[in-house]
Amino acid sequence: MTTIVDGTTGITFPSTISGVSAIQQYSGRVLQVQTSVLTTTASNNGAAYADTGLTVTITPTSSSSKFLIQWSIPNGSDTSTASVGFNLVRNGTNIAQGTGGTYNLTSSNDSVTSNHAAINAFVFLDSPATTSAITYKVQWKAQGSTTGYINRTNALNGGSDVFQSGMISTFVVTEIAG
Repeated sequence: MTTIVDGTTGITFPSTISGVSAIQQYSGRVLQVQTSVLTTTASNNGAAYADTGLTVTITPTSSSSKFLIQWSIPNGSDTSTASVGFNLVRNGTNIAQGTGGTYNLTSSNDSVTSNHAAINAFVFLDSPATTSAITYKVQWKAQGSTTGYINRTNALNGGSDVFQSGMISTFVVTEIAG
């Protein structure tokens, strides 16, 4: 048995099937993982989508690679009737968007309350079919003229609830062999 070293990632693959690349033999395997963590708080008054600060740049090992994209974002708003919406952006273009509504977006939390945070959790498998570097990022905004918050609630450092701030958001992009 011979081995083939993928020079991009430094992964060594045994070559056992004649005529099939070593990477193709290991379809479904994790090739690399990139993460972004946001520990600070942010607010958005709903005027326009803004960057959350969760951004990952990753260079695919192969054009057949798939990217498992996951995030967990604690969020709140200044009213109990507001929604906070999120968009997944790849190289400046929104992807993973719904098409059945007036406002098509990637994911949202409805009626997040002013004194409690909701968690927006999201999972998506992207197939960009490129070997060029990809920048994924999460954008967000609050509904209408309300104010949305990331990693905190509206009642920051107030009231009797000690769990109103100090949360973190995570964004994980995993390259999977195609």
